[in-house]
Amino acid sequence: MHPAAFEEYLAHKARFPGSAWIGFFHRSAQTILVSKEIVAAAEQLALSVAGKGMPDGSDWYFPVLATPPAEEVILVTEFATGSLGVWPIRITQKNGVEVNHFKRGCRSFIGCFRAGESFSSVKVADTSDDKTIRLGQTVWKMAFILSLLNEPRLIRKGSQQGSGSVRRRFERAMNRPSAGWTRVSWRPGSVAESAHGGDATGDRMPLHWCRGHWRRIKNQTKPHENAVWLQQQGSGSWYWYERVSDCWKGHPDFGVKLHHLEPLLNGEKPIVGRELPSAASAARKAMTDAACRSALMAAGFA
Repeated sequence: MHPAAFEEYLAHKARFPGSAWIGFFHRSAQTILVSKEIVAAAEQLALSVAGKGMPDGSDWYFPVLATPPAEEVILVTEFATGSLGVWPIRITQKNGVEVNHFKRGCRSFIGCFRAGESFSSVKVADTSDDKTIRLGQTVWKMAFILSLLNEPRLIRKGSQQGSGSVRRRFERAMNRPSAGWTRVSWRPGSVAESAHGGDATGDRMPLHWCRGHWRRIKNQTKPHENAVWLQQQGSGSWYWYERVSDCWKGHPDFGVKLHHLEPLLNGEKPIVGRELPSAASAARKAMTDAACRSALMAAGFA
């Protein structure tokens, strides 16, 4: 889990011990760090779409690709000032996308939208007119961030567990494989590389979560019945796409990998120095154990 989300989890747990959102943090331990470059790109895309429509937003439509990578996920956005925002996002029972915000342990409902539908259908928190407009703009921007993140180009894995000696000491002390927090990065629109390294069969892969995303179909002449004809953002070209659902792969006998996702634009370097410390505190250990239990239950091992 990203440190910013972990801090909000601790603050919320201290202020609201019985809150249902504590379980949300356990289940959604795979956070996505959205850099300020991606935030700026999404804002420009959102403004360009809005600029082509009516001023009242009556003919603005949320991107069809604005789908979260799972039913519950946490976005950590980086602003130009260097500050970070924590946004728990989940899919509602009516297939809407609910956007929430955490600050100093307090959760605020921002709004709810449906991918592909008009901006006029957005539902935001009941408040004053001026703030309602700002909340609607925030939901609009978050939709384009989700849409931009849906390019499934996995390029790199970097361990966040500390040195090999630290991991070995942890494994000996706990008498089980370490539950690792791993950074996973990809560049939207770039050429994909193997996500499994030399063990493509997955026979000895630890239990890990694979995010949901939209994938362009290679054979554009014979798409299957669930294919969707969509315009690629930025290029204006049309292609057949298919939705790849999130899932759990691997086996817990070889460990549990809890992902911290970090998409990157071309030329952008990964942000370093924000990993969780390798020395496990009591709070971090409790969060890791709870996230592992949720992973085992979600994958059908418990």
